Amino acid sequence: MRDLGLLPGDFDGAGLGMNNLGEVVGPSFSSPGPTSGNPRAFLYRDGKMQDLNALVPPDSPLYLRIAYGINDAGQIAGFGVNSNGDIHAFLATPCNRNQVDEDLRTAPTEGTATEGAETTERPRPVLSENARKELQRMLRFLPAGPQPTQPE
Repeated sequence: MRDLGLLPGDFDGAGLGMNNLGEVVGPSFSSPGPTSGNPRAFLYRDGKMQDLNALVPPDSPLYLRIAYGINDAGQIAGFGVNSNGDIHAFLATPCNRNQVDEDLRTAPTEGTATEGAETTERPRPVLSENARKELQRMLRFLPAGPQPTQPE
């Protein structure tokens, strides 16, 4: 067993899927507070954790919330939300594995961000009430921790 760490600023997380290359995917949850528990999907590879939303095009119609599985080709399956806050399944297929490698090598690790540094983090969309309940239902099996609430 290995502690994968968390995405910067997050409170809790869980590895839900792993392939034969040791790549791990799952959700990472925002810190405690009025908007705590909002998940974002992550990829852990070569000792670094990356927000999957930073690896998809900025105009993607989905904000990736939970990654459940990854195969040896790097394809990731999970759930995201659209601009209405409704849940949809996704299959993310890497278009350039070398670029993903470079993104992971240059990604800041927690505690290394400098004040005023530019961030590529996409804002977390508002969840509809039905989406919030569905995410809570899907995440019931996870250890006790923050549950999805209103996004930041």
